[in-house]
Amino acid sequence: MKSLWYYWMHWRPTFWEDMTPQEDEVLGPHGDYVGRLHDAGRIVVAGGIMEPPGGIVCFYAEDRHEAQTTMEADPLFAAQIVEITLHELRAGFVGGIRYAFTDTGEGQAPDSN
Repeated sequence: MKSLWYYWMHWRPTFWEDMTPQEDEVLGPHGDYVGRLHDAGRIVVAGGIMEPPGGIVCFYAEDRHEAQTTMEADPLFAAQIVEITLHELRAGFVGGIRYAFTDTGEGQAPDSN
């Protein structure tokens, strides 16, 4: 059963004001990659965080291995210009969908994606 995962990109506090050419250059391929995940139906939400500066990509994955592989395939991860951390999300509601919870408290994503 698929679950929700997100990776959090931790930018330095002044990122949006003084982005380097290398950082600016990798944002395009990063956006293209996330767009392909979206087109495949895997993205729940993705975007830049203004305060604290950063970004988030929330997506469906079968397990931690698939989630890790998805994160590591992002050009932003490969560029090693920001700290990126991976987390599982136990969602209760997403886009009008109420997630089922088992008696152990584990969330279950819908089978549609």
